[in-house]
Amino acid sequence: MADFEYEISRKLYNQECFDKEYKYNLPEKSWKDYLQSHLSSYNQKYFFEQTKIWFPFLDWIPKYRKNFLVPDILAGFTVAIMNVPQAMAYGHLANLPPVIGLYTSFLPALIYAFFGTCMHTSMGMFAIAALMVGNVVSREVPNADEIVANMTGGGTVALADRPDVQLVVTLTFLVGLVMVVMSLLQIHVFASYLSDSLISGFTTAAAIHVVLSQAPPLLGLEGLTERTGFLKVYFTLYDIFSHISHTNFAVLILSAICVILLYIGKTYMNPEIKKRLCSLPVPLELIMVVITTILSHFYHFQTRYDMDIVDDIPTGFPRPIIPKFSKFGNLLPDAAIIALVIYAVTFSVGKLFGKDHKYKVDASQVIYFF
Repeated sequence: MADFEYEISRKLYNQECFDKEYKYNLPEKSWKDYLQSHLSSYNQKYFFEQTKIWFPFLDWIPKYRKNFLVPDILAGFTVAIMNVPQAMAYGHLANLPPVIGLYTSFLPALIYAFFGTCMHTSMGMFAIAALMVGNVVSREVPNADEIVANMTGGGTVALADRPDVQLVVTLTFLVGLVMVVMSLLQIHVFASYLSDSLISGFTTAAAIHVVLSQAPPLLGLEGLTERTGFLKVYFTLYDIFSHISHTNFAVLILSAICVILLYIGKTYMNPEIKKRLCSLPVPLELIMVVITTILSHFYHFQTRYDMDIVDDIPTGFPRPIIPKFSKFGNLLPDAAIIALVIYAVTFSVGKLFGKDHKYKVDASQVIYFF
């Protein structure tokens, strides 16, 4: 059988050279054709799924159970009532006018209802974050009250003009920017490495700082050095015990009565009321604030017993102000730490609630909300 040989002699082309030699040009597409070709893969179902990721309320509203409505309304009233005294306390803890705490507790809870994935989280200020903000205020504006007094000659000044409020506005803006960067960098992937032991240890240590920071006001001690930084706990304890002889006994007695009554109410009264009458807890904190405010007004606690009082609380919202960009360099390290702590604590608490009630908390959605 004869063998055949074939010889092929032609140029080798790639697509670019072939098109160039034979003068092939791609047909021009209109912008409508361009959009249609690129959007064809994004069908309606895919678009809706992506939208639900960014706006979780679109997912849970159709699945909402009617029997949840009344308990949720009661929970909303409870959170609103409890937030009044707690928010004012957080404002004081942050070394700011107490009304600032009310502002910071109002909007976050509303926004989180649409963007959050944890059903049991009431978003807003909490003690650890307030304490960290208070440390920054003490360091950057240690004599804020004196500055305000000099600005007004002892009168009142708008909240937006206070140096401590301006500082915290800048700090809050920076914390928000850090949260945006954390979201873009997908920092939430590290949340799985936050062990329960780590979070428990951190929150316990922070609670010690919170208690010590409130010990001087509970004893009526004034003029103590505002301690910050390393060994703050030990220096604060030293200051308290070295000035213990200057305790204002009227303040001490009132503080002790309030603490004891709150403890009895939380430990014994509310559980019995929940068991026998209704599931709505008695707002003991708010009742205590109302009673002591009335007593302070009629018995002149400020002038007669030298007690510090909140004084007038302005109505409405203060005017918006622009952050001080000159402070960014000083506040950026603090903003980064505060952002990490807020995210870690919020996600950890939400994770514990989700574990108890059999639902999943999306770590990426938590940081997106912030």
